[in-house]
Amino acid sequence: MAHTLVCPDPGGRTPAPLATGTPTPGVRTVERQTVERQTLERQTVDRPTVDHPSAEPHLTEHPSAATLVGRARRVAARLPGPPPGVALRPLRARDAPALAVASLAAWAPVAVDLDEAADDVRAVLAGAYGPLWSAASPSAWVGDVLVGSVQTVRASPWEDRACPFVLDLFVVPGWRRRGIGGALLAAAARACVAAGAAELALRVADSTSPAAHRLYARAGLMPAATSR
Repeated sequence: MAHTLVCPDPGGRTPAPLATGTPTPGVRTVERQTVERQTLERQTVDRPTVDHPSAEPHLTEHPSAATLVGRARRVAARLPGPPPGVALRPLRARDAPALAVASLAAWAPVAVDLDEAADDVRAVLAGAYGPLWSAASPSAWVGDVLVGSVQTVRASPWEDRACPFVLDLFVVPGWRRRGIGGALLAAAARACVAAGAAELALRVADSTSPAAHRLYARAGLMPAATSR
């Protein structure tokens, strides 16, 4: 799972109506995440650190990839804060198990299994794509369950933009269409503004959903003249 394009659908789709007595997608997702998170925590206790390969293979250019860039101050102003019941806080190393579970749920079937998701999370936290910028990488939580994340570095892994770059932005199924993705992107943009960074960039591809494109357009992100 390459962290060079944001999740195809951070905004998500409206879930289909459920039969009476069927748990809501959010509740079912939280219950599954809690079990999987506990399992991953058990698996990673005293687990040796796996040397992750160079980031270079992950930077293979997607033929349809395009860079979007926006003024950080404008992005921060155009998007609202998190909805009630959702708390944002900077991503921490100890959040790795929860991040792997959420990433697997958001990226399925791109992420094959929990081990692959955990390896990729470790690579991101270790700086395989550039040092992770904690202040611009908030995660979204409902209680002790991670339901969304944005991961930002201070410069693109490519040489096309010398500005803060979003490696990944996702919201897990069942918590989409609630404004969480926009709140995460806005929080990252505010961190950029506070640090004096004028722009914020990310990449999209053919797999990026219409909902995600609408979010980026609403945020004021536009195709970069130097995208490739």
